[in-house]
Amino acid sequence: MHGMHELSPDSAYVRGLANELRAHYSRHGLLELYGRFGRGYGTLRRILWAALVRSSWIAIHEYELMADWALAANGEPVFPIEPLR
Repeated sequence: MHGMHELSPDSAYVRGLANELRAHYSRHGLLELYGRFGRGYGTLRRILWAALVRSSWIAIHEYELMADWALAANGEPVFPIEPLR
């Protein structure tokens, strides 16, 4: 059943692509790409989708991540952030 299999970590290629996408697209642009490639089938679509999910999650939670980073840097407890699913 879809969603019931164990997830494997993203490949180094997907992580690198996600970093490149974040470097070249705004938050709005990432979300637009996510919507465009969120449907369909095939290997290229899966690679793009995985990179866009990673990039979009970071864009969506950017302020939470920055706030937690500041708290952690000061030795304070951090707030939980909704995980990537």
